[in-house]
Amino acid sequence: MGAELATDHTDGIVVACSALKRAYRDAIRAKAPTAVFVQLNVDLPVLENRVAHRPGHFMPPTLLSSQLETLEPLEADEAGLTVATQEGIEATADDVISQPRSLRPVLS
Repeated sequence: MGAELATDHTDGIVVACSALKRAYRDAIRAKAPTAVFVQLNVDLPVLENRVAHRPGHFMPPTLLSSQLETLEPLEADEAGLTVATQEGIEATADDVISQPRSLRPVLS
């Protein structure tokens, strides 16, 4: 993931990954120091519903609780932002894009 982010993407690039732990995000940043992380804050029932209705997805909803327990929130010194959302992909993307440019340098 970090190697792909490190390649030249003049128009920017958005990738999705779990990167639940700081160590995983640090490994990505080691290859792509300008990477910015967007962490979604979503209620468990909403996540369970999304996963249960996602076609062809490998992860069962029963694993969500352990994923949330593993999650290490972004720390103050990490480039990124946390977006609280219960909405779908389009509304969430709009929320991220509406953030001040200083909070989303990748999108600038």
